[in-house]
Amino acid sequence: MIHAYDNNYLPRAQTLMGVMFHVAVYDFNIPLEVFYDKFLFSKTSSYFEAGDSTILGGTSGVELALDILKLIIFILYLIDHLNIGVGGP
Repeated sequence: MIHAYDNNYLPRAQTLMGVMFHVAVYDFNIPLEVFYDKFLFSKTSSYFEAGDSTILGGTSGVELALDILKLIIFILYLIDHLNIGVGGP
């Protein structure tokens, strides 16, 4: 069976993802569904899926959560300032 991560990296990947979701949901009060949706939409999820060494070795779960929060803030800015979203311009 082919695994996405080497067994040596799996505990680190699980911890990073757990901390990332914990910070978003409990520290920033972002609904899990919203955060998860934006995480899947982000480049961060692609890097995470590929086991990118910059994610696994050089980033904390808090930093990952902040990257996704920046994406959420940017999307909210676009919706608010450019009338993008439900109903459109």
